[in-house]
Amino acid sequence: MTRDPNRPPTHGGNDRRSAIGRTAALSGGVFLAITAAVGLFSYSVRDTKTVVRAAGADVTVPDSTTGPATTDTTASAPVVSNPTVTTQTTSGAPTIAPTSVPLAAQSSTTTSTATTAPAAVTCPPLDGSATPRRSFPAAPPDCIDARATYSAVIATSEGSFTIALDTKRAPKTVNNFVFLARSKFYDGLTFHRVVPGFVIQGGDPLGNGQGGPGYEFADELPDQPGYAVGSVAMANSGANTNGSQFFVVTGELGLAVPGRYSKFAKVTKGLDVLKAIEKLGKEPAADNTEYPPIRTITITSITIKAVGEKASRIPGLAADTTSATDTTAA
Repeated sequence: MTRDPNRPPTHGGNDRRSAIGRTAALSGGVFLAITAAVGLFSYSVRDTKTVVRAAGADVTVPDSTTGPATTDTTASAPVVSNPTVTTQTTSGAPTIAPTSVPLAAQSSTTTSTATTAPAAVTCPPLDGSATPRRSFPAAPPDCIDARATYSAVIATSEGSFTIALDTKRAPKTVNNFVFLARSKFYDGLTFHRVVPGFVIQGGDPLGNGQGGPGYEFADELPDQPGYAVGSVAMANSGANTNGSQFFVVTGELGLAVPGRYSKFAKVTKGLDVLKAIEKLGKEPAADNTEYPPIRTITITSITIKAVGEKASRIPGLAADTTSATDTTAA
């Protein structure tokens, strides 16, 4: 059965998510070939059509309301929409063609926000002693200290990398990530989607791009489109559908992505580990657009590091949490 590529996929289950950028079915001749010639890209919309400019030729790609793609040769600046690599025979080099659903990743009918979280949802202890948990009835309360500086060490089966969390620009998204990490939600999950030259995606308890924590929360979108290498952002299936899945940009194709995904962190150490993971990506089969890696890539743990954090400044921390002590970890 062929799914309409302009709609996020829907499947059975209580908390359904699609993979970021669930790409359209690839035909014969489609391949992942990203070279230095790809260069830097940006996003452009002309009327109701997305324009892809490369090697001196513009390919106008229609949206769901327009007809077949046409050719426009008036522009020369390299501009690209959402990335799926295809072969452009007129230029003699690979170009980037847009997909209908750029980085859509999660589909769900269960929705709640932090403002409606019941009192039963409390912050995990700060000392890492929480019992692992994979589902919650609602989004978390405030579980971070607004004055503290947060980072996270993401340990994987391929090595570890460190990210700096941006509490200034994305406080709710960081709060969610810290909550899930300290609840050991991510321990043992995988990076189920690896697209060489683009992103790696993980954080799905189902391991197939359709799982989540049992709730959704609102976007905190970047001011500008484009995601530089090392950017960490939430996957989603539309506005305000964030959950647990996140992606890390590993290639310059991220610069072409519209600013529809809540960016909450940046890699500060371990880019070599990301490149090692990226090498495990492969082109999907004709009936599979998920880009699974050639072997399982496990998230062993995510350790939150906090500088200047005080339990007394964390509103959602339960008063009787014995481990709710001040932390000053580097």
